[in-house]
Amino acid sequence: MKMWNVWMVGLTVATWLVAVDVASQENAPPKPLEATETLSVEWSDKRGYRVFSDTTGSLWQMGSGGLLRWDGKTRTWKETETIPSPPPRPQWWARPSEPWSSWSYHEPRLLVGKNGSLLFVEIRDVYQGMEVERDNWGKIYDEGRKLAETRGHFFWAEARLYRDGKWSESVALDDLITTERAYLVKNFASNDFSRQFVPLAFFDLQVSGTDLWWSDGLEMKCLDGEGKLAKWTIPIDLEKVKSRTWHLSVVKLVNLGEGKMRCFVSSREDHAFLLTRVKDDIQSTPRPDTKFPRYTSGHKVFRAQNGTMWLEAQVSGFVTFALRDEKWVNVYEEKLGRLIWEDDEGRLWFGMSSVSKGITIVAKDNTRLLLPMHRPFPPGPIIITMIDKNKLLVTDAKQVSLLVRDEGEIGWVVKDVLGLDFGKPVYEGGGIWLDGHGHLVGASGWSAKLPEAKLADWSAASEPGD
Repeated sequence: MKMWNVWMVGLTVATWLVAVDVASQENAPPKPLEATETLSVEWSDKRGYRVFSDTTGSLWQMGSGGLLRWDGKTRTWKETETIPSPPPRPQWWARPSEPWSSWSYHEPRLLVGKNGSLLFVEIRDVYQGMEVERDNWGKIYDEGRKLAETRGHFFWAEARLYRDGKWSESVALDDLITTERAYLVKNFASNDFSRQFVPLAFFDLQVSGTDLWWSDGLEMKCLDGEGKLAKWTIPIDLEKVKSRTWHLSVVKLVNLGEGKMRCFVSSREDHAFLLTRVKDDIQSTPRPDTKFPRYTSGHKVFRAQNGTMWLEAQVSGFVTFALRDEKWVNVYEEKLGRLIWEDDEGRLWFGMSSVSKGITIVAKDNTRLLLPMHRPFPPGPIIITMIDKNKLLVTDAKQVSLLVRDEGEIGWVVKDVLGLDFGKPVYEGGGIWLDGHGHLVGASGWSAKLPEAKLADWSAASEPGD
C-alpha cells in the first residue's frame, strides 16, 4: 500500500512538471535564429583601419597609404588618385626619436555629410618631402627648424572636400572651413550615431544653428553666420609646439544647442569644459567632475536624442558609462551591455551582457525590450550598420545577421543569419557593409559573395553607390 502511494505521488509530480514545461515553452520568447549558411571570404591585399559608407552607399577606407575606395565590380580597394599619399619623410637612423614622432601618429579624419559629401582632414609637417641623406640627422633638425620659422609651425592641418563626385584641392583647414562655411553647416549638421560615436581625434566639427565649431588639436574655434571667428586655446602650454615632445590634444565636441558645447579633451591629462559662444569670444567653464574615469582610454562620447550622455572607454575591456548627476556611472550595474546604436525613434540599443540573451532596446521612457539574438562562441563586439532605413546588418564575431522592420512591439526582427569562414583564427570586429554588387565587405579587409537566393532580402531598397 505504501509503495502504491509513493508511485502515485511520483506520477502526480511528473505530470505537473511536464505541464509546467509545456506552459513555459508556449510562453517563452522565440528561439533565436542560427546561421543558415556559412560564406567563405576573400581577403584583400590592401587593408586599412576604418571603413565608412557615405550617403550614396559608396564605401571608403582609411589606409596606411591614404584614402581607399571600394570597387564592387572587381572586389578590390583602390587608391583615390585625387588624394595622393603625402610625400615621405627622410629616413631616420639616429638614436633619438625622429622630430615628427609627437604628431605623426594622428590618423586622418574622414567625416560623412549629406548628398555623398565627405570632409577629409590630415596633419602635414615640414619634414614631408624633405630630401636629406638618412645619416645626416643633424641637417634634418636644422632644415626642419628653418622651414618651421617660415611657416610658423612644424605641423598644420589640411583639408579636402568631396562634393558632386569630385575632391577639392588640399588647403589649410581654417581656409577651407571659412570658404565653405555655408555648405558645411547645411551638409554636416548630423547627430547620427555612426557620425558622432567615434574615437576622440585632433579634429572634430559640430554645427549649432548657423555656428560652425571645430578643433585642430591646438585651438577650439567657432565661426558664426556673419563670418565672425572666436577662438579658445586648449589649456596646454603652447610653447611646447616648438618642442619635439609636443603632442596634439584629441577632443570631442558635444552639441548642447543654443551656442553651447561640452568639450572633452584628452592629452597628457583629461579635461572637461562647458564652452559658450558670447559675441566674439568663447567662454569656458571647467567641469572637472565629468572628466573621463581614471585608467581608461579609447574614449567615445555620444549625446542621445533624449539628452542623456554616454561614454565608451577601454579598461580591461570595453565599458559603457552614463552621465548621471554629472558623474560617469558604469551601466553594467544597470544590467546593460555596450551601447551599439540609436534608432530613428531615439531608442538606445545595448549589446549582450552576462544577464541578457539578446540586444536590449531602451526607449525614451526607459522601457526595456529584448531582441533575442544567437551568440556565437567566442563572441565579438556587436556592431550595427545600415543597409537602408528598413534593414540593418548586425556583426558579431564570425556571423552577420539581417534585421528588418517589423510591426511588432520591438519594431525589428532577425530575418536571416549567415556564418563567416575566415580561413584563419580571426573574427570581424569593425563592422560589415553591403555594396551594390552583392558583396558583404568587412572592415578588416575581406569580402564575401552573397548567394543569389539571398540577394533580394539582403539588398537595399534604393540604388546604392559603387
